[in-house]
Amino acid sequence: MDGLDDNRETVASDSDISAVQFGNSTTMFVNFLDYVKNGWTRRRIIVTSSIVVILALLTFFLLKTSIAISPTYTNVNQIVNKPFVISLNESVRSVAVNGIKISPAVDGIWSFKSGNFFGHDQIIFTPKTYFRVSTKYSVTVPNAKRLLIGEAAISGITFTTEKAPSLANAGIDSVKSDSMVAADYAFTVELAAPNKQLRTLELRTNPDIPMQQTVENDTKFTWKPTKLLPQGSSVSVQVYDAKNDVVLATKTLKIAPEPKVTTPVKNTYFGEKDIATITFSEPMDPLSSKYITFSTPGQGTWQSDTVYAFTPDKVAAGQTYSYTLGAGLRSQSGGILAADQTATFSTTGPVSIVSSSPHGSLLSQTSEQVSFTFDQAVDHASVLSHFTISSGTVTGSSWQGNIFTATVANLGYQKTITATLSPGILNTGFGLPSTKSFSTSFTTEIRIVRLNIPYYAQQYAATCAAASLRMALAYRGIMTDDMAIVTQMGYSPTVENKTTNP
Repeated sequence: MDGLDDNRETVASDSDISAVQFGNSTTMFVNFLDYVKNGWTRRRIIVTSSIVVILALLTFFLLKTSIAISPTYTNVNQIVNKPFVISLNESVRSVAVNGIKISPAVDGIWSFKSGNFFGHDQIIFTPKTYFRVSTKYSVTVPNAKRLLIGEAAISGITFTTEKAPSLANAGIDSVKSDSMVAADYAFTVELAAPNKQLRTLELRTNPDIPMQQTVENDTKFTWKPTKLLPQGSSVSVQVYDAKNDVVLATKTLKIAPEPKVTTPVKNTYFGEKDIATITFSEPMDPLSSKYITFSTPGQGTWQSDTVYAFTPDKVAAGQTYSYTLGAGLRSQSGGILAADQTATFSTTGPVSIVSSSPHGSLLSQTSEQVSFTFDQAVDHASVLSHFTISSGTVTGSSWQGNIFTATVANLGYQKTITATLSPGILNTGFGLPSTKSFSTSFTTEIRIVRLNIPYYAQQYAATCAAASLRMALAYRGIMTDDMAIVTQMGYSPTVENKTTNP
């Protein structure tokens, strides 16, 4: 029984199969009817949707091509070195870019860029260089051609460029006019904000001075002169913005004078204990002592702000030493020595003569004062032992400081007298003995003798010569007269010839 039951569960009868097939056919037919019904519904949806899209596109097209044009652009803080862009809220066929005007005028190129219907059309102005900073510009655009028909007006456009940074109160801007500055002064200005190429700063000077410019952090501008500024004179300075054609600052500055030596080291008779002092015209920078050098070892210091003192370790007699003031020596006000200056000084050398006397002719032969003036203190006995005179007798000598005077008598008439100091005269301090001779010369008077000759007047009109001879003969004890003398000379009177002797 159990086996039969299992059979009935697994094998269907013919009648059951027929019933099932009928039921499936009915279901398929119903499903077909639903499919047909649903298909018509989908078609209606597609058609409806298409109509909606077409209407939307048509509306969008109308909106993009027929409404009033409202341009958008950057109206404030327009970047000066970037193009100015005008975006249109609808698509147009064209814009006559050649008819666009901008005021103030700027060199550049106008162009039209289509947004291809779905994007924004753009009118672009690319400046050839850049706009001016902090400037209001006005743009006039001619009517645009619409895509379909007609034209569209584009309303007036104005925009303002970005502001350039102002000068901060530093550098040149903080210096008062007529202030004194150093000869190597570097001119600086600082901007209140980064420049960002908004300004092109130049430094103009009168007189013209070559400069090198450096920029730090896009805010600090420095101009350093390539040589010293004109010392002791005034310079006009102007900070000029070439990009915007504007002067930002103008100053007149005084340049510190170059320091000068008013009193150098004494150049002769420098003693072994002397201090070499140099006096300057200006108060000096104490650090400038490194520019003062001597050819001999020693120690230098500032006695005051204008006097430098150098103490040599040791100097030798009869030697020459040098010292140099190097370029860069600086005063407190900023004056700078432009070039090296070298000078020399000599220590006390061999004994020498400064002057002597007497000189000339017709000096008294009876007695004369012969003097020699020495350049340094000398040993008196050494001078006497080296003194000689070519004629006369030394009757005495005296000293007044470094002046030696010898009294000489009985020099003789009409003689050339030479007084001589031979080499080897000793000095009494730092120095050296004399190495050469010194002399002075003069000529004594002519001897004059008066004769006791009698005076006789001439006895005849033409016997003046005979009268003179009669006086000389009388001095010798010979007495005669004028006619006797004429007879002895020979006398032959003739008639006066007035043709040759009128």
